[in-house]
Amino acid sequence: MSTHTVDDEVDSLEPDNNQKILSTKLSRALKTTGMAAKSGIRHLNYLKNKTLTSSANVEKKAQLKLDHEAEIGRILFSGLSQMRGTALKASQLLSLEADLLPEGIRKELAKSCYQVPPINRALIRKMFIQELGKEPSKVFDKFEPQAWAAASLGQVHKASITLPETGEQQTVAVKIQYPGIGESIDSDLKMLSFILNGLSKTTSHVPNKHVLETTLDEIERCLKDEINYEQEAENTRWFAHNLNVAGVRIPKVYNAFSTQRVICTEFLEGLHVEEWLSTNPTQAQRNRAGQIIFNIFTHGAFELNALHADPHMGNYLFLANGDIGLIDFGCVKKLDKAFTENMGHLVSAILNTNQPQVFESYKQLRILSQDMEYDRYINHVYPILGPLQDWMSTPYAPTGKDINGDALSGPTESNYYDFSKLPPPPTDMNRANHKTAMESLYSLTRDQLYFDRSYFGVYQLLRKMKAVVDTSNKWIKASK
Repeated sequence: MSTHTVDDEVDSLEPDNNQKILSTKLSRALKTTGMAAKSGIRHLNYLKNKTLTSSANVEKKAQLKLDHEAEIGRILFSGLSQMRGTALKASQLLSLEADLLPEGIRKELAKSCYQVPPINRALIRKMFIQELGKEPSKVFDKFEPQAWAAASLGQVHKASITLPETGEQQTVAVKIQYPGIGESIDSDLKMLSFILNGLSKTTSHVPNKHVLETTLDEIERCLKDEINYEQEAENTRWFAHNLNVAGVRIPKVYNAFSTQRVICTEFLEGLHVEEWLSTNPTQAQRNRAGQIIFNIFTHGAFELNALHADPHMGNYLFLANGDIGLIDFGCVKKLDKAFTENMGHLVSAILNTNQPQVFESYKQLRILSQDMEYDRYINHVYPILGPLQDWMSTPYAPTGKDINGDALSGPTESNYYDFSKLPPPPTDMNRANHKTAMESLYSLTRDQLYFDRSYFGVYQLLRKMKAVVDTSNKWIKASK
């Protein structure tokens, strides 16, 4: 963590060309073309090595494939991290799309959640003067010019203010939006479409065009919300007031130091998940943190009908006292109550192996068309979706065990699930099955997109944490 103060600022404001945002359309287009070219060259090398590798050496071929996917992911992350904005936000969201990209690429893109290089300080100082009329040293008691964290749309600096009501010093996080973000959204989306379609030529996992278009459309909607920091401040206050989950810390917003492109909040001292796991937390600590994260999702989705709709791992902070800090409320999705009720009915029906009810829930959710017959569903669609149904419902199935993994001695409402045992989501759908599934699907609503992404994001995080969580709740239930 940086210990620099505003006194270091004078000697640190010279531009670093390696940290500049690619803000012009030409420079961003050239970066896109470069990524496509590098990916193509790496793919040719991969095909050559694959051909030279003996067909009997299955393990080596599998490792070649993983290495190739990781290399493509590194190329994308390197380029998108320089472009930032829409491009880098796509990295974060695509890292959660299990059915869109192979694991090797998603692992590299996941770095965008909390491993983004900062931009030079001169640009940040200029943005600050434009927004608040003064340079940081004239606004804050102390301001660290070196970014504490950098993200897709802006970067965070640590500072301190004097609270007028008490006269006490308060450490704050000051997020400053990168210049040119709003102007680059439309052109970036077009370039992203080019990149993602190009991926179909460098991996064996071909993204569905409709899913790509829908995902990019949602990225656009999310971005246009996120570039308005006044809206983010309102979202933060709303969740702080309404998210009634024990152990959650949501930072306070300081309006006097916030604008549409600068937001100042209480600084939460915590670790990101990779840093936290490197401290070797006990199983009890993993379980407590995991329970809080699980409760945030279930309470938000089913009780509040609202999602913290940017569920990547970088938005959770693990605090020293065991609480979870929840940050970055730029993208919030309010869900239709009928949708969340139907999702509860769907997962409950899957748990109870009630396929007629599953079929009806799919129709209510508009996943299947109203005129689809049950026979077609059970004979052609269920064999394809069955493995996914099993995966998404597994944590809610009765385990008969307590939090320590021992058999329960009597009836209980609790249902503890060990997320370290959750397998990756099924992704072995062949081309014929994929075609059948796509022909059968009626639509993918915006609520469904956000819910699924959050659902997967929480599962992914709890699995990484190896947390044992009580998944019992009043919305998803198996029959006694």
